[in-house]
Amino acid sequence: MAIRTRQALLSSPGGQLKLVSHVQVPAPGPGMLLCRTAAEDFALRIPPEWTFEQGATLGVVVATAGLAISTYLDIPLPFPDAKDNLDANHSGANPDLSEYVLVSGGATVTGMIAIQLLRLSGFQPVATCSPSSMELVRSLGAVATFDYRSPTCAADIKTFTGDSLQRALDCVTSAETMSMCYAAISSSTGGRYVALDPVSLHVKYTRRDVSADWVLALSMFGTPVKLAGVYGRPASPALRELAAKIFFMAEGLIVRGVLREPIFQVREGGLGAVEMGIEELRRGGTHGKLVYPLADFRYPGSSSR
Repeated sequence: MAIRTRQALLSSPGGQLKLVSHVQVPAPGPGMLLCRTAAEDFALRIPPEWTFEQGATLGVVVATAGLAISTYLDIPLPFPDAKDNLDANHSGANPDLSEYVLVSGGATVTGMIAIQLLRLSGFQPVATCSPSSMELVRSLGAVATFDYRSPTCAADIKTFTGDSLQRALDCVTSAETMSMCYAAISSSTGGRYVALDPVSLHVKYTRRDVSADWVLALSMFGTPVKLAGVYGRPASPALRELAAKIFFMAEGLIVRGVLREPIFQVREGGLGAVEMGIEELRRGGTHGKLVYPLADFRYPGSSSR
C-alpha cells in the first residue's frame, strides 16, 4: 500500500535535497496522514521522467528488501563504491560461478525489488510465483521460476540448484512457504532463511542447520519499535546507518535505469478508500502495489508539480 503525495522538502544545510525536489519519502509509524515529516537520508530523489505514483511504490519496500538481503542473508549490496556485477540487461552474472538465492513470492512487491538487487549483487535469484507471473519475474532477473502451488516445488528447486541453495528470502511467510524454503535449502550445508513476518517455530526447529530470522522494516529508523510481543525491537543506530546507505544506493540504481519499480495500480478515493484496498490485498483480490493519490498539498513557494 502506498500513499502518493506531492509535498516539497527543505534540506538541512549541506543536505542533498532542495525545496521542491522530486522525491519519495518513507516515514515512521502509520501513514494515514495528509502531511508528515520525514528523514532526509531516507528520501529517494526520483528521475524527472518518473511520476509521483511510480515513486510512491518504493520506500519501505526498498528498505525491507535491502535489510533482508544485506543483514540477514549476509549478501553485499551493490553500493556505489562496489564494483558493478551486472549491466542493465541482467547479463553480467555467470551462472556457473555465482550463488543461487531463493525468493519465495517473487511477484510480491518486495520480491520484485529483491530479485533485482540480488542480480545487481552478482547472485542468481530463483523464484516461486504463479505461472501467470513467471514472465514478469524473469524479466526482473530471476534465472528460473517455479510454481509455488506445485507439490514438487521444493524438490524441483533442489534439483535445479544441484542441492547447493544456502539462502532463502520468504516474501510470503506462511508455514507452507517456510516449509518449502526449508526443503529447498541444501541438505548437505544448511543455510539461512529470512522472512517478512515472525517465523513458525514448529517449522524453524525441523532443521538445526538452517538459521531462521525475520526482518521488521520499522527497525530502519534506528529508534525503539514500541509494538507488542515479538514485534517490539530495541533501538539500532547501525540499522539506521545501513538503511540510509540503501536508499542512497537505490536512488543511484534508479537514475541508471537498472532498478525498476514494482507493478502497481493507481486507485481513486484518497485516504478514505485505503481501508478497502487493504482488505482487498488481504483477500488476494489484487496484484502488485496499490497507490492512492491524495488531494494536492503544497508548501508556500513550491511549484505546482
